[in-house]
Amino acid sequence: MNKLHETFGLRCPDGREAQLLSVQVHGEILGLMLRLTVRQVWRNASGAPMATRLHFPLAWDQTLLDLQLQRAQGPQTLDKVWRDSRHGCSATPGVLATGEQVTLQWRIGQLLSLQGSSLRLQLPAGLIPRAPRPAQISLEVLDPVAQGTVSCTSHDMQRVRHANGVSLSLHAPSGLDHDLVLTVHGLRDSGFALVSPDLSAPGDCTVLMSACPRLHREGTGQDSPLRMKLLVDSSSTMPAERLSQIRSALDKLLAQCQPEDQLSYSRFGERTVHELPRLQVCTEAYQRRVRALARHTDTDMGRPDPLAALLATLAIPDENEDTVSQADILLITASLLWAIDAPLRALRAAGHRLHVMAVGDAGESLWRELAEASGGAFELLGPGQHSQQTLARLIERLRQLHPVQARLNIEDAQLLTTSERDADMADGDTLHLWAQIRPDTAAQDLTGRPDLHIALHWHTDPATPQTLPAAAVLWDDQGDLTRLCAARELAQDSDEQARQRSEEHTSELQSQR
Repeated sequence: MNKLHETFGLRCPDGREAQLLSVQVHGEILGLMLRLTVRQVWRNASGAPMATRLHFPLAWDQTLLDLQLQRAQGPQTLDKVWRDSRHGCSATPGVLATGEQVTLQWRIGQLLSLQGSSLRLQLPAGLIPRAPRPAQISLEVLDPVAQGTVSCTSHDMQRVRHANGVSLSLHAPSGLDHDLVLTVHGLRDSGFALVSPDLSAPGDCTVLMSACPRLHREGTGQDSPLRMKLLVDSSSTMPAERLSQIRSALDKLLAQCQPEDQLSYSRFGERTVHELPRLQVCTEAYQRRVRALARHTDTDMGRPDPLAALLATLAIPDENEDTVSQADILLITASLLWAIDAPLRALRAAGHRLHVMAVGDAGESLWRELAEASGGAFELLGPGQHSQQTLARLIERLRQLHPVQARLNIEDAQLLTTSERDADMADGDTLHLWAQIRPDTAAQDLTGRPDLHIALHWHTDPATPQTLPAAAVLWDDQGDLTRLCAARELAQDSDEQARQRSEEHTSELQSQR
């Protein structure tokens, strides 16, 4: 259930609301790219002119491709958009005359991730509120993704198989009272390739290859020892009952540490206390000490300062007092985070990954974005969930992280940007790799599009390289992939000059539209 959908809509600062007449939502899944088009028709039925502000759902990992206002005098692009939270944004369509009817349409792009062999897409109920006319919802899942088992687990959508994929549709007379969930199973060991023209550079294209490569083989002893800095929220925001459960879970999980593992232990509130202030190997005596400290952690340190605690934990040295790099921070917190730029730069500079178990409302802030941008993982400990299972998943992932070197092989094209990536990945993670190319004009299919052959090469050990060819190469005429990849570059790049170059490139694309 989307708890925030009541806040979305078209309103005036004095509290008046425009009347929603109809809603149409159309989604397309091309490879592992989602493009979503939302069209809402509104009318000012308040009896007087009203200045309006539109609040609409937009997740933190989604890119707004465009937002248009259509009124009697013609369409207008709304360029100024503000992010209100990790769930939504707002824009100002302007003043609506008494009785005026307008259409607001926006398009969203997103790179999707597999969960092992499955794809899960969740559309928030806030996209489809109640209106006088039934909402029209349609989803187009194209091959090769549609060759998996496609189903809607939340609603009874009509499903039609056609030559290029699967179409799903739903008439919702009362809108949606809960999120719409679409799943596709059976996608492991598939490579998904998408090609799109670069509208700012005629003749050039953006290529995206997405896959979930198998990195870990059972019984091969490939699990890595831990280099883990444990950081626990001891502030007044941590519920005492939850912390009691977390203490018990930590005691059991720390008992499973191996002699080659390395640990430190800190807790924080108004200040940060390093109970075990060095990253040390887990001898039997050291293991007893860290378990005892975990058992006696309490909520006795006042108001939280999680950013200061994170920076202090980054500075923890090893047992020889040398600087530590390539380590993992496991943070357990009930505190909120609303800015990630500074901590992300610090994590990258120190060569650390952040893994977060967020308790309660902390999951509604930006911990997920910070953790995943650093190369780590995020878990939300919600009501009724067991902290031991949640923490065990995070620690198991730490052990399965391996350095992966990946590159694209693209035939019949000139490579304009790098197509290589080095990353730490665990089995089940999704790899997105993209590049700018200039296709060979002589290599075209019957429709005049580039006839490209794309394969993903990767290895965790140079002695055992792996190759995964694309199951099919999809073509998207609209050029949205270039903007999505530019947005991902921006999110991954802490260099301010690179940020400026990406913004300039996005502006060029907008001017082309």
